[in-house]
Amino acid sequence: MSHAVFAYLKVLADHQDSVAKRAREYAEEVRREAGNLRFEITSNGAGEFFFWEEFRGEAAYEAHAASQHVATWRAFYEPFMIERRLENVVSIA
Repeated sequence: MSHAVFAYLKVLADHQDSVAKRAREYAEEVRREAGNLRFEITSNGAGEFFFWEEFRGEAAYEAHAASQHVATWRAFYEPFMIERRLENVVSIA
């Protein structure tokens, strides 16, 4: 069974463009992970980012969460962060 996560990130609006640029690079890194099934990022252009992440299972997600590129990504956005939320989700339809 796959492991899916919905993540929300809100940053200071004046950092929208720099975070979006780095998010695109980060997405490419995540998509290269062996256990990644799906990774999408959308934004409303006002400093809010919405992530859909799906991995082959819990172990693949844990490997993702412990990876260096996740740590580097967090270190990049945290100075601009207003809010962050992670939700483990399951498909219902």
